[in-house]
Amino acid sequence: MLKRWILGLPTLVCLFALPVYGQDTATLTGTVTDPTGAVVVGAQVTVTNVATNIETVTETNSEGIYRVPFLRPGTYRVTISAAGFKRFVRDNVTLSVGATAPINASLEIGTVTETVEVRTALPLLETETSSTGTLVKGDYFYRMPLYQRHVRSILYLTPGVTVSGFGWGGELGGFQINGESSDRIGYFEDGMYGVRPTGGWTTDTIQNTIDELKVLTTALPAEYGHSAGGALVVVKKTGANELHGLASNLVRVDAMQHRRFFQLETFKQQGVHLLFMQPDANISGPIYIPKLYDGRNRSFFLFAWQKLIEKQSQQRIYTVPTAAELNGDFSMAGSGITPYQIYDPRTTRLENGLWYRDPFPGNIIPKSTWDPVAKKILDLNIWVPPNRTGTATSTGYIDNFMAMPYKKVFWNNYSLRLDHQLSQSLKSFFNWSYNDRWERLPDMSIANPDFDSTRRTTTNAQTTMGIGATYTITPTLISEARLTYYRFKADTTSPVYGKNWAGLFGIPNVEAGSMPSITGVPYVGNPAVDVQEHFNFREDVSKLYGKHAFKMGYDLLRVRRNTYTITNNAGSFTLATTNGLYTNGSAIPNTGGKDLTRLLTGAVSSATFTVNLLSTLPRNWIHGLYFQDDWKIRPSVTLNLGVRWQVQSVMNNKYGQQSSFDPNAPDNIVAGAMGVITHPAKLHNKDWNNFQPRLGMAWQARRNMVVRAGFGLSTVDERLPNPPTEEYGSITARIDTPSGDYRPRFQLSAGPILPLQWPVVRSNGTIPFVGTNYGSRTASWVDPNRKSPYSMNWNFNIQYNFTTNYLLELIYAGNRGVNGFESMQINQWPYDWAWNLYQTNLTLFNTMRGNPQAYRPFTNFGTINFLTNGANSVYHSGTVKLEKRYSYGLSFLTYYTYAKSIDSSTGNRLIPRSLDRARSGFDRTHQYTGSMNYELPFGKGRKWLNRGGVWDAIFGGYDMVFIYRISSGNPLTFGFAGSPYSYMPTTNIAYRSGRPNSTGDRARLRDGWADIGGDRWTRANQNKLIHSMDFFRYPEAFTFGNVGRNTMDRQRFIDHEFSAQKEWKTKERFTIQFRYDFQNPFKWYNLGPPDTTVNFTNPAIFGTIEPSTGNEGTTASGGGQPLQNITLAIRW
Repeated sequence: MLKRWILGLPTLVCLFALPVYGQDTATLTGTVTDPTGAVVVGAQVTVTNVATNIETVTETNSEGIYRVPFLRPGTYRVTISAAGFKRFVRDNVTLSVGATAPINASLEIGTVTETVEVRTALPLLETETSSTGTLVKGDYFYRMPLYQRHVRSILYLTPGVTVSGFGWGGELGGFQINGESSDRIGYFEDGMYGVRPTGGWTTDTIQNTIDELKVLTTALPAEYGHSAGGALVVVKKTGANELHGLASNLVRVDAMQHRRFFQLETFKQQGVHLLFMQPDANISGPIYIPKLYDGRNRSFFLFAWQKLIEKQSQQRIYTVPTAAELNGDFSMAGSGITPYQIYDPRTTRLENGLWYRDPFPGNIIPKSTWDPVAKKILDLNIWVPPNRTGTATSTGYIDNFMAMPYKKVFWNNYSLRLDHQLSQSLKSFFNWSYNDRWERLPDMSIANPDFDSTRRTTTNAQTTMGIGATYTITPTLISEARLTYYRFKADTTSPVYGKNWAGLFGIPNVEAGSMPSITGVPYVGNPAVDVQEHFNFREDVSKLYGKHAFKMGYDLLRVRRNTYTITNNAGSFTLATTNGLYTNGSAIPNTGGKDLTRLLTGAVSSATFTVNLLSTLPRNWIHGLYFQDDWKIRPSVTLNLGVRWQVQSVMNNKYGQQSSFDPNAPDNIVAGAMGVITHPAKLHNKDWNNFQPRLGMAWQARRNMVVRAGFGLSTVDERLPNPPTEEYGSITARIDTPSGDYRPRFQLSAGPILPLQWPVVRSNGTIPFVGTNYGSRTASWVDPNRKSPYSMNWNFNIQYNFTTNYLLELIYAGNRGVNGFESMQINQWPYDWAWNLYQTNLTLFNTMRGNPQAYRPFTNFGTINFLTNGANSVYHSGTVKLEKRYSYGLSFLTYYTYAKSIDSSTGNRLIPRSLDRARSGFDRTHQYTGSMNYELPFGKGRKWLNRGGVWDAIFGGYDMVFIYRISSGNPLTFGFAGSPYSYMPTTNIAYRSGRPNSTGDRARLRDGWADIGGDRWTRANQNKLIHSMDFFRYPEAFTFGNVGRNTMDRQRFIDHEFSAQKEWKTKERFTIQFRYDFQNPFKWYNLGPPDTTVNFTNPAIFGTIEPSTGNEGTTASGGGQPLQNITLAIRW
């Protein structure tokens, strides 16, 4: 019975095997001819996986062509036989993921009992496809000294990939492929779609399970969907007929890690320790149950496990109140800085139509005037005292506390794969992976743990499962079907929830439960849960017909999300600012202080109390169809012709709880006003016109040269869009300051005025706005003609195989992003309208500035976001790439890229897009990367000392891996502060604020910028990186600056890592490995960007770098603190 169940399980898998992707496979193709060059029809072609002995049998068609798709990467033997000819055998045929390998055969006259064997390696040239990309073997990748074994680190080794900021392999936020952002890049693990519904890649693939990694950068075939032009394909190992295994542990302790550039003290000086361990193991082989089942040549398994344990201190710099500030003294006596004047908001008054507010003499808030709630909160001793002077600014001291918080990180990762061949024509598989992660870095600036927001922790868990089958219907017709399920769950807990914090603070008339959110007081949030899932169903069919290799398929992606957060029923209290007021009520520039000054006065300008009534339940469907024809029009020319069609459902919530603004309908809250929030069943029209042509050509111009070109158009998935839910979700009571009134509403110690004005839920479940300040009433207007964005990417490249194992490639690649999604603020007037008013009616202009809400197009609303299309980008690059296939103990990959990316986007339709059309934030002009693996030619099986014994034990079995990267820095944008002038209110005027004027010359890094001085921990003592602040000046009153976006490059990025490995073979099948990694051995630090805020009233900070370890490259991203790892492993 058990045996029957075991045999039946793969059959069940096949019966329910609904699709995923064939992107984890390779294809063999070729033409069979006789000695005269005539094609041989009906020749039998047998392709045998050497590791599993599984065979795939096909035959040549009427054109003498055969094609075997859906082959797992690995080593194969190809046997071709036909009556009247000798049998042709080619061994050691290595197939890589996504490759279409040509194995042509010229049969010799003879009998099938005679054999002609060919053992030459396949050429490095790609003669059948037009896509560009980079392939890395799993064993080579495992030997690389990459931080924490992150799979995504392959992107560092790929031409066309740029990084914004430091970026690191543990996430994708900083990566772009040929100008496409990370949230548009596809990820496929063993053919399973691996992008989280809200964006970001799902699984953290265990490195020891990887067989191959491939990054596709341009001209993807039509079978690739859910990607705007780039994809990372991970192929995991499978079991074989022999039992194999691995057990290792990567270890680092504090003695093996240098301090960071801005770390003032070492671990030893701090009396803290570092422990980093990353054990991993796997076992694979045939499924074998004694006396019940022998799965050799049929059934195989692979199981892997990996864990990460990290406990280490990380230096952090915080800003905490000084003793003087905790006593109400904000005069900054002895600092040499003239502080901004602070004012008492409680004295705000309207006299004869003019507004007044009194200053605090000497910038001291007397304790006798403190709000009692502020006194009670300060009595709780929230903050630690400063332990360093910090930097004096016009609003107080910053960066005045340094500590070494003890970070803890725990990851668990499991992976299982089962493969089974039911018959020669039917194969199946099952895939499962699970990982979870928890981490915490405490906030050391908080003395009272109840106010440490890091105690609100989240555990993330991810599960992925997939099943699939490949069925050979006829020798020229093959079907593949797969199904994937993915689930992400984030559980957030909060230890402070459920207490009567308002009572502890002394705020009356407030419920218990949440901690009140108060300006100037550290806040710890409430519990939450987030569950995301997707189901991917796919069917692929391959048909060989004459010189055409057809492939077609259907792809269904279903995504959904359930989230719920306990909102703040105890209130969010916004305290009045301490800036001065002009008589029209607008703020006086360069006045006001820290949030602590607002807390001491306790004057509340607004408060909200919220109770969540529902979960967020967005749902989405994406359907796709594709057809691909790889047409061998000549023996040396292949055309790749494909088209994909895709349609995505309109964004929606499960129960239709969604909203959109209608500007042409009367408001149902403010009588006589236009504009209302509606609740349509369909937010916008479905975009059916999403045809995506994919075209390419590969021409083998010479035996050792291929010319390839490709073009692809891809629509962009909208990652599980959350539809607008205004008037849904939560019920909120508001206490607002009416528009144009600058007096506080109440004191914290007095509490909110009861009864709170809770809105009455309408019969349709919507919740009307209740309040007196319509500036806090927001709306979203979904463009009814919203379209799917798309990108066009193209390439032209030449491959030259100048020796058997060397490949030179010249690549031109481009990308054009069109109609990207944008959110535009529309409840504003054009700048020209305000400027004309300033020129012609100064009295009305000042009135408008004092009460901008009253001068909006829709005065009954605040921000109105128009959700539409409009963002555009363009990218061009040229790459020279040199690759050496492994031979004589050496392999390497090196390339140089020259590139430029430009984009334009605006948050307002009234601001000309051309004003901010500029280099992309991730743009890097020059990039060079090189990686190399070298086996020293000593020891058994190598050139010298090719013997066992003591000589081999001492001098044999050494390998080394090197990685080196250098690139230009990302561009910087300049802003300004401290201007004596007033500017347009951005509340109601479409105005590009915050940019200075140029004096005519472009800012640049100082020569010798790497020397920032001996006292790098004090910003005022650093050597400035930017040559001078004199490149800029303040814009005149009510004008905007003319300095553009991203006008100067920051510092270059540089990184180097190497590893050395020694192996001992203890028995025939057992190998012990000792590996030593060193990251950043030359101490090439990559520092954060310099300050780019032009402030002539406080120029000390401009051009300096915040001296925080969080503001420098980490080893995870390269160029961080030098560190070493030791790995001990055993393989069999």
